[in-house]
Amino acid sequence: MRVLARSEIDEYLRDDWVLEMLSGSSERADDALGSQRWLRQNPPKRCIVSALYGDLLRTRTDLDVLDVGGGLSSLTRVLTRRHRYVLNDLLAHDRQGDDAAPSCCPDLVVHAEDWYEFLESGSNQQWDVIIANDLFPNVDQRLPVFVERALPACRMLRMSLTFFDHPHWYRAHREDAEEIFHMMMWTRSQLVSFLRGVESRIHGTGLDALEARGESVFENGRQVCILSITGDLGT
Repeated sequence: MRVLARSEIDEYLRDDWVLEMLSGSSERADDALGSQRWLRQNPPKRCIVSALYGDLLRTRTDLDVLDVGGGLSSLTRVLTRRHRYVLNDLLAHDRQGDDAAPSCCPDLVVHAEDWYEFLESGSNQQWDVIIANDLFPNVDQRLPVFVERALPACRMLRMSLTFFDHPHWYRAHREDAEEIFHMMMWTRSQLVSFLRGVESRIHGTGLDALEARGESVFENGRQVCILSITGDLGT
């Protein structure tokens, strides 16, 4: 476990293999995909992809992989060819919805529904790896519920988790009612408090890794924790 730092990005950029693979596997239609554009433009995002997906894209094959909120890019095509890969994503950044998946990757299995409903309906499904990148607890604050549901279904849970060291919130409009919410993002202390409950399962360094305070590599000041947690099937 670690917090993404400028030094890690600089080290990764000595061999920017994610960008090379992204370009090498791209087709013309991929440029319309939101995740594709972000990965091309944002070195920190490519560094995080290297950390979470590196072995799945380069060395390991034939695994049952569930990607929650992973988006669509040319890397989706690589993952689908190498693994039994399933994408569970509302496709908010690709408004063409289900039509985007066939154009990106005809063989892709995609469930464009809330992960809560998908994991509930597929409760008997077992996964070698479940990945949630750039989703919790910033875009989706249900991190405790997700971890509770994901761990019994996998051997390994990999996540990048976003938090802030200063007050940060978003103004949001409810889709099912005429209400405006102000959603406060998680702080470092909130994340540490939650992770204490699964600390014994976390790979690598313990929660002390979250004590190191460095400058954010993102314009909005967010910090990103990268970690892997052993699931029930991996114990």
